[in-house]
Amino acid sequence: MSDLTNMTIAAARDALRKGDVSSVELTEACLGAVDGAGALGAVVHRTDDIARDQAERVPVRMQGLI
Repeated sequence: MSDLTNMTIAAARDALRKGDVSSVELTEACLGAVDGAGALGAVVHRTDDIARDQAERVPVRMQGLI
């Protein structure tokens, strides 16, 4: 699969629905991209633990949506 952080929101949604990527994989890719953007000098409020916790709960929430 292509770089997860370069997908559109719609493509990410479709990949999640098809099972091509997990919510945890997508979240980790995005958190890694945030790490790489540190050189920009932007102020970022990191909530990695919250993001990971929510990503792990996605499969349970999506069961009724697929």
